[in-house]
Amino acid sequence: MKINRSELSIASECFAKYGYNKTSPETLSALMCFAISTFYNQIKNKDSLFKLVLEDEIEQFKILIESVINKYSNPIDSICAYVTTRTIGLQKSKNLLIVINNQQLSKRFLPQHLTQKYINVETKYLEDILQAGIQKGYFKVEDIKMEASAIISAIGSLEKALNQFQIIEKSEEKLYQILNILLYGVVKT
Repeated sequence: MKINRSELSIASECFAKYGYNKTSPETLSALMCFAISTFYNQIKNKDSLFKLVLEDEIEQFKILIESVINKYSNPIDSICAYVTTRTIGLQKSKNLLIVINNQQLSKRFLPQHLTQKYINVETKYLEDILQAGIQKGYFKVEDIKMEASAIISAIGSLEKALNQFQIIEKSEEKLYQILNILLYGVVKT
């Protein structure tokens, strides 16, 4: 499949604006300045193009997460940055978010093995942060794997709640309030 970055960007914007089901190959080919026959010769079909868009968003998302994790030496800052970047980054990954929130599209474009692979990568990120926090005396964790899984579950719930805010800055403000509770609890000290 031959497609350049600008064509991929156009396709991404089109799918995000109209949704997968309402985006036609004709619309895509027109926006990408292709004849419809060229579209089918170069891209094959709408599904293939949408998969490329999703793969690109997942890869950009992964790069963003890795850059944030490696940025901080303080494990508390790392967890906060990770959760914030993951949540806000997902909101910016419009097509991925659409697929995650649509069970039919999710089954079609995010097979279980791919989802599990990403969860395993996320769990490893968090386990490494928690381990560093234990070694530096920031955290007291009995079961690192369970704590990492609990954080991932909490993030998933947070993301669903935060998706109601159309303005990312508002989401970020609420996220910091929730993170404060998540990391420090509700117990008055």
